[in-house]
Amino acid sequence: MALRRFFIVLFLCCCLTAAAQEGTYRSESIKSAINRLGLAKTADTLRPGLSVLLCRGKQVCIRKNRDNEVVSIGMPLFSKTVRQLQPSPIYDFLEYALLDHTFSISDNPFTYKGFRFAKGSWSELQGVEETMDLNISNIGGSSYQITWSKDGNTVVEVTFPVQYDMLSGSTHSEQEANFIRDLTRYRAHDAVVENVTQKETDNLELRFTNGNVRYYINRGDRLYNENITNDTYYVMDNSRVCSILFDKAYPAETLCNVLVAGTACKQPVALTIMRQDFSKESVGTDAATLASFLKKSGCRNFIGIRCNTDKELAFSVYAENKQAGYTHLIVFNCNPRQALDGQTPLNAKAYLYIPISNIKSLFAEKENR
Repeated sequence: MALRRFFIVLFLCCCLTAAAQEGTYRSESIKSAINRLGLAKTADTLRPGLSVLLCRGKQVCIRKNRDNEVVSIGMPLFSKTVRQLQPSPIYDFLEYALLDHTFSISDNPFTYKGFRFAKGSWSELQGVEETMDLNISNIGGSSYQITWSKDGNTVVEVTFPVQYDMLSGSTHSEQEANFIRDLTRYRAHDAVVENVTQKETDNLELRFTNGNVRYYINRGDRLYNENITNDTYYVMDNSRVCSILFDKAYPAETLCNVLVAGTACKQPVALTIMRQDFSKESVGTDAATLASFLKKSGCRNFIGIRCNTDKELAFSVYAENKQAGYTHLIVFNCNPRQALDGQTPLNAKAYLYIPISNIKSLFAEKENR
């Protein structure tokens, strides 16, 4: 009996070890590339971060995150310095595209719809060097133009649409699943309450006064129409120090500060993800963590307030990622008296990865009615 238990335990340990070593991948396209190149076992042994290795005589780069998940694979085109100075989704896309062309990985003829060379070819792209001048342009938010030059002469120039599913190499379903998983894991650092000096208040607009207290607004940008903004709000008391507003008496302005500026706030949020296949998935988070996660993902957060009364506060957060070409729409409804009590969850519905062009068209239709 003891021997039998020993073998059962040994078998379970082997199963757990195999499961721990089995690789996970950000998307099926990445998994397919790894398998077609015969790099699955090698990828499992790689540490988090960037690894560059030889495969069939070519350099291949594989990136893994802290969770040991393979998040990208390609042929190296961009240096670490370039990636840090100008973060963009195009790097992984172009490196994977070159890998795909070189090793014929993708079977989908529409993978690179709209991708074209204005100068050069795939062969010249393989030969670009880090010492070449690199220029990245986002043309009207609808297309990218990437140019490599040497001694003032263009060597390679490629253009392709700003289209998130193409840039990410993921399906909409995979994107949603990754968003849910990453938000669940994400832990934001507490934001620092911002103070503004008396001199800096000259750039703020006085909104109203209440006794000896002054309330200011810092006008931001507008998104899609005049009612969707990233304005922030400040308050000044007798100390003459102007601080970012956080006051239960002004829940709308305070939540704007939390969701736009990232003010620390542990107000729970009950977020329902409305998935493209009409299923729903719930995620528990808090307002500051959600705002920080969206900004960390490359989004700028804007807010449009639909209703602000004593009984109802309804607003929408538009998290726009202009570089990737999508917007997350998160619709909130809450009781203003409970909006900042630290206990009652803010109910919200999220519609993820909406193409910016779709939202612009929607607002254009409304204006033309």
